Amino acid sequence: MSRLLAKCSEVAAGFLAIAFADRSSTNRKGASQISLSFLLAVSICNKEGFLTRSIAKPPNGHFLAVAWKRCNDLLVSWLLKSISLPIASTFFYMSDAVEIWEKLAQRLAQPDDMRICFLQ
Repeated sequence: MSRLLAKCSEVAAGFLAIAFADRSSTNRKGASQISLSFLLAVSICNKEGFLTRSIAKPPNGHFLAVAWKRCNDLLVSWLLKSISLPIASTFFYMSDAVEIWEKLAQRLAQPDDMRICFLQ
C-alpha cells in the first residue's frame, strides 16, 4: 500500500510541477487540462473527493475525523511539494487541500503578464 501512495504522490506532484514550470500553457484551456490531469492522478489514489468537495470534512470527534485529516494532510503535502517554494509559501497556513487546490486553480487561470508583454 505504501508503494501505491508513493507512486500516486509522484504522479500527482509531476502534474503540478509541469503546470508551474511551463506558464506558457497555463491559459484557461491549459489550466483546465492541468486540473483534469491532476484530478485523474489523485482519483487513482481514491482522494479526488477531497478536491471536488464530495468528501466533506467530518465534525471533530467523529470516528472518521482522524482518517479524513490524514488523507487531507497527504494531499496538502503533495500540493505543497509540487510547487516552487515562493508559491508554496503563500499556502503554508492553509490547512484544507481543497482551499489550496482552488487557489492554485485561480492562479493557473491568470495570464502571465510578463510573457504577454514580451510577446507583444
